[in-house]
Amino acid sequence: MSTDSSSALGSSRGTDNARVLPGAAEIPKVTLVSRTQVSLKVNPEIQNRINHQLTATTADETIIISPFANLIVVAAQHYPWMHMASTLDACFKDAEETAKKDIKARSDALDTLEANISDERTRSEAERLIEFYGELSSDRFVKDAPKIMQSFLSHGDACTEIEAEALRIASQDLSNIDFDTMDIMVPLREYNDVLDRLVGTLQMEVFALESAILRLTVSTTESSSEKSAFMSDESDDPPTTPQSSAEINDNAPNIPDSTAQSAAARSQIAPVFKACLPIIRARGQNITMAQQLVEGAKQNLSMTVHLQSLGLGSDDDHSDVEDED
Repeated sequence: MSTDSSSALGSSRGTDNARVLPGAAEIPKVTLVSRTQVSLKVNPEIQNRINHQLTATTADETIIISPFANLIVVAAQHYPWMHMASTLDACFKDAEETAKKDIKARSDALDTLEANISDERTRSEAERLIEFYGELSSDRFVKDAPKIMQSFLSHGDACTEIEAEALRIASQDLSNIDFDTMDIMVPLREYNDVLDRLVGTLQMEVFALESAILRLTVSTTESSSEKSAFMSDESDDPPTTPQSSAEINDNAPNIPDSTAQSAAARSQIAPVFKACLPIIRARGQNITMAQQLVEGAKQNLSMTVHLQSLGLGSDDDHSDVEDED
């Protein structure tokens, strides 16, 4: 009895020792469900991709693995691409926002720069106009330039009037004049008045205007050359040590700005007066031709009066009639 008990005890101990070994992991207990089946509603498109069902069998029970396993595989395949696409979209959005911010900042900077450039251009134009009008208000241009231009305009009107008068006198018909009853000094006085205006007034004004315009333009050219020579001397000077803006502003009054401004204003006015020179010379030629025309008409009138005083005018008429017969 004791032997049986001891053997039973030993067998039980051996069983315990065989069941749990020191340092060995415990074997998990597996419990089989009598019949387990998992089914899901799968999209028909996904279900078409599934070619077969995985089936696991045991000795006693059969476990059917549903299409959910293939769904997990498909999801595992699609997840990296979806993650990459979402990451790229986020990167694109960030890059687009950054580019828009940079473009906006650059646009604002360009607008500010253009505004500054526009202000500088407006300021420079205003300064140039101020210099121009300031030079016009100087003594030289106040006395000479307006007076020359007014004389030029009034001389043009006088030339137009006297040329029309000369043509009218030269085209008079002397055959209708009765020299017996008319004072011969009246038409001669008219011719002399026109000649005096042509030679004594208008022709002298032509010479005066031409000399004044030449004097004005020559002085302008000389001042411009002096300015260019001064600027070339400035450029030929050796470079000195750099100065601060305050020192440059302090030395600025030493530069002859008045000469430069005067030359700039004269250079703008000189072409206007130079364009008047050909007109003045053409007027002088017209006055000379009008003088010759009036002198010829006066000589013709004198010859006619002389023939009438000699009594040859009627004989000439009778001889002309006889020749016609």
